[in-house]
Amino acid sequence: VQAQSSCVLDAQRPPLGVVSKMWRTWRLTALALCLPLATAEEWAMGIYGPITSVSNTFLATAVAFDIDFQKNFNASLVARFGPPIVKIPSIHPKLASISVRIGTSNSESSVGVSTALDFFLGLDGETPISGLVGGYHSAISMPIASIAATQKITQVSWGSTSPALSNKNVYPYFLRTIPPDSIQALAFWSWMQTFNISLAICIYQEEPYGQGLFLAIADNAKAAGQAHRLASVGVKYMPGTYDEANAVSSLKVVKTLGSKFLQLIMTKDQVTPFFTVMQDEGLLSTQWQIVCSEGVAVLENAPFRFEDLPVGLMQFRPVSRAAKFAEFKQLWTNLTADDIIGPAALAHYKVNNFRVRLQDSKVPNIKDDFFVDESKIHLEEPFLFDSAYCFVLAVNTLLNEGKQLSEIKDEILLDQVKASNFEGISGKVSFNPDGDRLAEYELMNIQPMARGRRELVLAAMFSSATGELTLLDASKPLYWMTGDRSRSPPAALVSCAPGFYEEETTGLCKPCQKGFSCPGGIKGKQFPCARGQYADVPGSVNCTECPKGHFAPDVASASCGKCLPGFFASLPGQENCGRCPKGSYSAAEAAHTCDDCGNGQVTLESGSDSSALCLCPEGTFMAGSACKTCHEGLTCAAGLAPPKQVDGFFAEVLDAEFRDYRVWTCRNKLQCSSEEIGSCPSGRTGRACNNCMDHYKPKDDGRCEPCGDADSLPAILAGLVLFLIVMVGLAIVNTDLKQQSLSLLTVALVAGQMCMVLQAFGSFRQLSIKWVEPIKGMLALTSVFSFDLDFINVSCVMVSDNPVTKFVIQLLAYPFMLAMILAAWGISKCTKKPQSFDHVFNLNGLLIFTLFITLSLTVLLPFQCKANPNGKGSMLSNPGLICFETDEHLALVVLACLGIFAYPLTILTWLTYTTLKFPSRVASGQGLQMVQRYRFLFNRFTTESYYYGLVLLVRNLFIALLPVLLVKAQALQIVAMSALLVTSSILLAWRRPWRTFVANLADLAMTAFLIILLVGAAPLIDINISESEGVVGGLLFVIGLAPLVLGIGCVCYALFRKFMPAIDFGIFLCHHKGGAGALGRLLKIELAKYTRTNVFLDSDQLEDLDLIFDTVRTGTKNVVILLTSEVLKRMWCSGEITTAHVNKVHIIPVICDGFSLLTDDEIIHIPDVWTEQQKHVLASFGITMDAIKSAYFFVRSLPHLTLHRFGGPQVRANVVKEIVTVGKLSTKVGAALGVKDKATTHLGKEGEDVQSARPRILVTGAVDDAEALAAIQVFQQLCQAHMQVETSEVTSAKQMIDRKPYASYLVVLFTKGILRDPDFARMLLVAMDGMDSTNVNTPTSRVLELVTVNADTGFTFPSPEFLTDLAENGLGLKNLGPEVGPQLAKSYRSLLSVLALPMAPHGSAGLLQLQVSEISRRFRRYKNAPEGLAQDKAADEVAVPIDAASMTHFLGLHSAPAVEETAVEDTNQKIFTDAGLDTGAAEDNKKEELVDGGVFRVPGGEDSADEAAVREEF
Repeated sequence: VQAQSSCVLDAQRPPLGVVSKMWRTWRLTALALCLPLATAEEWAMGIYGPITSVSNTFLATAVAFDIDFQKNFNASLVARFGPPIVKIPSIHPKLASISVRIGTSNSESSVGVSTALDFFLGLDGETPISGLVGGYHSAISMPIASIAATQKITQVSWGSTSPALSNKNVYPYFLRTIPPDSIQALAFWSWMQTFNISLAICIYQEEPYGQGLFLAIADNAKAAGQAHRLASVGVKYMPGTYDEANAVSSLKVVKTLGSKFLQLIMTKDQVTPFFTVMQDEGLLSTQWQIVCSEGVAVLENAPFRFEDLPVGLMQFRPVSRAAKFAEFKQLWTNLTADDIIGPAALAHYKVNNFRVRLQDSKVPNIKDDFFVDESKIHLEEPFLFDSAYCFVLAVNTLLNEGKQLSEIKDEILLDQVKASNFEGISGKVSFNPDGDRLAEYELMNIQPMARGRRELVLAAMFSSATGELTLLDASKPLYWMTGDRSRSPPAALVSCAPGFYEEETTGLCKPCQKGFSCPGGIKGKQFPCARGQYADVPGSVNCTECPKGHFAPDVASASCGKCLPGFFASLPGQENCGRCPKGSYSAAEAAHTCDDCGNGQVTLESGSDSSALCLCPEGTFMAGSACKTCHEGLTCAAGLAPPKQVDGFFAEVLDAEFRDYRVWTCRNKLQCSSEEIGSCPSGRTGRACNNCMDHYKPKDDGRCEPCGDADSLPAILAGLVLFLIVMVGLAIVNTDLKQQSLSLLTVALVAGQMCMVLQAFGSFRQLSIKWVEPIKGMLALTSVFSFDLDFINVSCVMVSDNPVTKFVIQLLAYPFMLAMILAAWGISKCTKKPQSFDHVFNLNGLLIFTLFITLSLTVLLPFQCKANPNGKGSMLSNPGLICFETDEHLALVVLACLGIFAYPLTILTWLTYTTLKFPSRVASGQGLQMVQRYRFLFNRFTTESYYYGLVLLVRNLFIALLPVLLVKAQALQIVAMSALLVTSSILLAWRRPWRTFVANLADLAMTAFLIILLVGAAPLIDINISESEGVVGGLLFVIGLAPLVLGIGCVCYALFRKFMPAIDFGIFLCHHKGGAGALGRLLKIELAKYTRTNVFLDSDQLEDLDLIFDTVRTGTKNVVILLTSEVLKRMWCSGEITTAHVNKVHIIPVICDGFSLLTDDEIIHIPDVWTEQQKHVLASFGITMDAIKSAYFFVRSLPHLTLHRFGGPQVRANVVKEIVTVGKLSTKVGAALGVKDKATTHLGKEGEDVQSARPRILVTGAVDDAEALAAIQVFQQLCQAHMQVETSEVTSAKQMIDRKPYASYLVVLFTKGILRDPDFARMLLVAMDGMDSTNVNTPTSRVLELVTVNADTGFTFPSPEFLTDLAENGLGLKNLGPEVGPQLAKSYRSLLSVLALPMAPHGSAGLLQLQVSEISRRFRRYKNAPEGLAQDKAADEVAVPIDAASMTHFLGLHSAPAVEETAVEDTNQKIFTDAGLDTGAAEDNKKEELVDGGVFRVPGGEDSADEAAVREEF
């Protein structure tokens, strides 16, 4: 025992991978010494395979064998799995001593050999085995079989098929139950013979299995004398890291061999990644046909799946499932994972001794679902099962013959196993003398199944006995990878590939020869290349055309020749070269073009091979050693003479020796005459004869003449005349155009229009039109409006004719005029009628407006560059300055950029902003002074077209821009300018913006004549007809198509609107006329400031009231409900709300002061409010009571806005902005929501003016009544917009104290209850100065003029008794009692003595405008607004403010808590979060109570007894 243990320890395995010759010699010696000492207590059998690398179902099959064997000794196994599958005759009792150990090779030779040594020598601590079952890879089985032979251990393989293992001289103890590859090789050769395949390519892995099977196939081909029918490509065997590059290179070789039939010989661990490479290289496509050996299979859970294999792929398989396989299937399906890898199984089969642990497997672990069916059983596993039974049956036979277990080994066991003859699950098991088992092979074919599936189907059988391949069903031919199903290979596979041809003697596909092309195909032939083509490599699919400069004169050329000098081949594929034409030559070989002689030279003959043969023709001029074509602007005679200038062009001499000229275009023909190169008319100098000499002035004939002593006078006189014009303009501009007679107004307007027309002439002069007399002379006269300084001989003043200096003077022309305006203003200050700053500002604005085109044209002059014959650009006005190159022009560009910023850009930005702010400035009192300052911009146009001044500026800017933008597109200049003027005319005819009819007519007529002038000048435009035809043709096509497109668009729009009517109103104001009629009007006015959408107010659409519900249903986007106390009880309001709810029109509830949400009970009983007749009216419109209730419940659940009617302008503006935002309405330009406008930012809480605004018209009334207050606010806004004089509402005595010193008029709106309003009484006392001098300081010197307005039909004039009682007792309130009664009565009498004009706050917009206009006539002070405002400013300087402290003490005024605007904003921002009023809002309403349907607000909180009594009487 000690010796045995010592030997075992000494023979321990070395580190893996270190196997040297010395080690092998020592190990075998040790084994030989130790083996006789071994004693066995049992008969051990070992089973190994690639369990951890290929499939662990091999482990399951080994365990299944042992379970089936143990059935002979364990009845419980029989009960569970059924009787044994393989019957063992005369079972010997000691047969139960057979033990089974299982190991893995992990597809690695080192692991497999080490596992075998563990089994053979007991190195794993177990009994050495006497028989070995395994393995799978031939490459691993060979070294193990060699060791087994030295140890005389019988080995039965179940997966190794290499023919080399049949050699009993090398492997005497090796047998196998799987057929050898020699039989499979016969099957492959039979496949080639059966389908008459002329050439097949064998792709094999370079290891014993792959090489052995390929060599066996090759041996069959050699034996038949047809070795040429088989080609081969080896692929490196890579059990570790897979080298895809090696596989790709092998497949590239395959593609060059000329056959589409592939025999694939690999094992499954190698073929799985190889399939991926084949797929990438296109070898799994329909252009190939593959037949695989039995070892080919796709590994489980690999990226490449069985479903990725193409239909038609074939595979040979040995028959492995015989009759008894059904019993094995039953056993298999009863197994569980615990039977295989449970703790007991692992210990019993020594799985934990694996050289590679089971948990480190490359394959999935065994699970119960492995045994659901036989799908997990591999081809080789039935052979494994039968291999193990070979040993069991042999041992049983020897035991029955009297042998002991220890004797059953070596040759005794080998001979008995060789004699095996039993029926296994793979069929009849027996061995030939070489230890091989003969069996039939199946030809499997991947065929399509239902629902897109594909399966391997048994299609044919190969018999090793007959050597024939037979289809199982002749009526069902094979599927081929081309997609065809036939008994023979499809033509696409049999045909030669492109680049190959079929050799007649062998029928093989051969690579195409040089000089030939092979398109491939059945019986493919090779075709000789035609003349002019060649094929210089074998295997060409097509012949290639000879490149340019080459030729191929013969058929089947393998190369092309080069063209000789003097010849060329300009196109590929030439069979000969052509001669160079006259005027060209080629001096080199292989020329594909001939070189032009250049510079217009020609040759006398064709085929010239030298530049020395080129000569100069007529029409050119000699420049150095070559002839050059005359430039544009030059004329060249025949010969060698230099060219001459053409009229209107100037030739600059760059190099006199080489006659290098640069031609420039002059201003006109007069300034550059047809003289010698570089010459100018008398007095002119510089490039393009641009400038006059120093102390010279330009003449009309193009020359310049010396300046005389009197030539400086025109400039001086021009300055004096301009100053006089400024003085006159300063006097005239003081008048308000609105206040002038139509005749004078028309004269002023038409005069301004004429100035713009004259400036437009200046722009027309810049167009590329060759003007002719007399219009040319007339346009020249307008040069003064373009600041043309030559008109006043400025060069005589400046001494030198410098373009930069001239441009600076042109830029300073406006500042010079402005300086004269300021000087005139300063002079006026010394007169009796000094001019105000507004007058000066207006005159300056008028000057800017009038000269805008001139200013824009002037600053754009440096950018107006024209092309010259030399390709460079020069200034149109100064052709001697090269654009963006010369220092002078760069200086002009810098000055022009400054001018653009200072003039058109600044002016347009400034006046655009002013125009956009015009509506808000008109609406705000503070902005009206600014509006008066901009009379030059607004007063010439109607109120509705206030923006037209900006439109004119934009039009004038484009009039100035077009000549610059289109300087290189002359053909478009007239079209673009005409289009601009036509568009302007259309807008003018549509809007009629000027204040008088004659002015509109004059502007329209002038614009029309300008268009006619341009159309008439069209034939005179200076363009290149040929270059402009395409542009003009395309433009005319677009213009001609435009009317048709416009007509079709209008028809489509009309049809669209017929079926999809437009929404007429963005907002529908639903309100109670008595409680919110004036509020509705006020909100409509406020909404117009922020959105252009139409707002429906019933008083403005009186003719549509019968269709009011239809308007809500089909023509409204949002319904805004002004929730006052009575609105939900009004029949028409309920109908509007219900219609909106039923038709899903967006509803925006706005809760006003005094409104409480209806309770459920109130909504349920709401029908009780109306009479039966009213219900009948609603029913006639399809509005039921249930629908009304549903709508009211819905409205109550909606998020709401809160409008505090006494909250001031900012509170109201915030609510309006929220309505616009929630209603998703478009906003006006400049009315961005969420940003406070200057018109409202100066108003603080309760409307106080925190910037000390000075309103001139004050409006007040019963400010404690919400509707009366709304009427006041409506009048204030309408009056201010109409008069454009600052107007302010007054809601408290404090405001009256602050604003009265600067106001001229007080407007009082009579409404019901005004005479009992204590706040109104206090304000009136302040306004009328009705208090004792002992109680207040000296009042202001300004006296307000009263204007009364009857704004309520419910107002009744008081009786004499009321006034008498008032004089005695006052209003009976604190500080308004008997002590102020006389003053108050006097004030009331003064107020009531003024005739009150009517105003209907609930009336239509037109009626209100008319009434406000009539009331405004009473403001006589502002009949001439500028004069009246000037008087106000003078009075402001001497105004004496009221002593606010004394007045406040006298009246007992105290501050009422103002409604916080921030609180209102916070409330409104909580919309969409709460449904209905919260408790906070209810608390705010505790201080309000309803009086006659209105809201009476108590300023101080709780009522005094006197105030309560007064209100009760009221």
